[in-house]
Amino acid sequence: MIKNILIYAEPHPIRNSFTEYYSVAKFMADMLNSMSPDLNWKLFSNEYVLQELKIATDYGERLLQPTSFENEFIDKSLCEWTEAEIDRRSGLTTGKGDLSDFYLGILKRLRTLFEFDAVLIWSENGAVRSFAKANGLAVFHFELGPTRSPFPETFYIDCNGTNGNSTAITYNLNDYPKKGIVPKETWSSSALLEVPPAALIMEHTLDWKEDNFPIPEDPFVVIALQLRDDLNTVDHSKFSSPKAFLEEILPPILGQGYKVFVKGHPGSIGRPINLVFEIEALDYARKFDNVEILDRALGSEQFIRLISKASAVCSINSSVCFEALLLGVPGLVYGDAAYDVGRNLKAAGLNFLKTGRVSLEELNPDRLSSMLLRHYFHPYRPKVAGEVLTVLLSAYKPEMTSRQFLSILVSNVSHGARMLDAETERATRYRKLKVLSENMNEVDNSILGHIDKVSVEMNGSERELTVRGWVGRRERRPAVDFVALIGDELGNPTDLFDRPDVKKVHPSLPVRCGFHITTRLTNDVKPEDFKLGFVAGPDLFWCKVQLGGIKKALKKVDTAEKKSEPKAVAQPTSLNERHDRGEDSIGSGMAQAKGVYMIYEYIRKTMRK
Repeated sequence: MIKNILIYAEPHPIRNSFTEYYSVAKFMADMLNSMSPDLNWKLFSNEYVLQELKIATDYGERLLQPTSFENEFIDKSLCEWTEAEIDRRSGLTTGKGDLSDFYLGILKRLRTLFEFDAVLIWSENGAVRSFAKANGLAVFHFELGPTRSPFPETFYIDCNGTNGNSTAITYNLNDYPKKGIVPKETWSSSALLEVPPAALIMEHTLDWKEDNFPIPEDPFVVIALQLRDDLNTVDHSKFSSPKAFLEEILPPILGQGYKVFVKGHPGSIGRPINLVFEIEALDYARKFDNVEILDRALGSEQFIRLISKASAVCSINSSVCFEALLLGVPGLVYGDAAYDVGRNLKAAGLNFLKTGRVSLEELNPDRLSSMLLRHYFHPYRPKVAGEVLTVLLSAYKPEMTSRQFLSILVSNVSHGARMLDAETERATRYRKLKVLSENMNEVDNSILGHIDKVSVEMNGSERELTVRGWVGRRERRPAVDFVALIGDELGNPTDLFDRPDVKKVHPSLPVRCGFHITTRLTNDVKPEDFKLGFVAGPDLFWCKVQLGGIKKALKKVDTAEKKSEPKAVAQPTSLNERHDRGEDSIGSGMAQAKGVYMIYEYIRKTMRK
């Protein structure tokens, strides 16, 4: 097994900065620090990154310093970030030119000080690849995955390269076993995030919510632009600029009758060269009648809603296209992307330009996302990275093929799956809610239940709505599977739990009929703004969120009709009649329920702490 590892944190100044690679250098150092103490590792970079690491960590003894000559060369290499510098940087990643020769010399010197047998790099570096190949060393490339907040943030490790050089592109998706497939919505759950977003991703796509962004009724396509200096653009596509990309795809898409939204990259304002090239592309797009330019700073909630309603999302190889697939929208690429397994997305993109048609089913998003997010893209945390790297180090063999590398990942690495046991069912429920919401029905006489409590309480700095009670179905009909709160915010689809007190009074109901559901209240939202939904087999029923028996809302009757109504002679006495009146139908059983809920509340609050 590999024991001596060098972290090579890019020392060359990139994008007018000496510390562009500081955060990822620290990530890899934290990762190795979490692994076996038997590993011997060192880190090399420029003096500015090393100085930051000395201040922020206790890794000082593991840092390898550049010589004064190397420092001087690196200092003089800081230049205005122009097209010429972007091209020089491209030569550095591909191993061509004087820069690669200089850093190749540094690697030779470092190995006389520390006899490493593996190198870890972020992204790509041609000098590292050349030196490793000449000396029989392993190289592990690290890079961010194609998901950004509010999606779960990910990274990946590859022995072959990143982006268009990744091994995942060579995988045959049909080889992935069916037993590993989960719904694509699974990966959109906030529970996969260390810090949940202000609102769940899936909430932004639910049909019953009002759009807070004008969505056209006619079919439309979203095109996401990328930065001029992005390696995905420079080294992994044929396009020399964002405008060149639009020139190839915009006219054919418009010719197919689609309206087009074009969105600039939010990071373009950070560097003048990127902004200049993006403005050029947007000016080109404005010449067309059926094109709308989106604000590059458009909020994630609005943008997620927009792309979730699109006919397709197109880019060179932006993460936006992979995120679109998670939302159930075809994400089409026109360059090489690490997530384009088998290059199916690129083939579909080219066909879309010719025909204007694309099939989501043919892109197989469930299988694609399951294979990638279970085994290839991992949660962006140093400890998880350490676990993945441990497997790869123990299984690594010189001249390992892409197929062998992917086989190791699929067979032995499944950190994404570790977090999915509860999330798979949850995601399936979101999908079911979305489908059933198109034909929601108010509760009918088959639904029997009672809302015991409706309360709004403070949970930290947030208001939280709690609704609890019990529900079941009469006769031999599909039982209630789960409950959910339906409104501008969607409460978590929630399991039923045992209510033996209800079972005693209603023997025909299953013992699992109790519910306790909570959701955050934003702004001036009130409990009456929600509907309480019950999913039972192929049906979604709803009732108002109010204390009492679960029943249809009474229609308003005018005063004249009320005066003519005869007075009731007798009061209903059966349990079902009392339930339909909204009265408590389980009598003394409620005292038992109160005790059960006190215990339940105590456990819930204790677990939160």
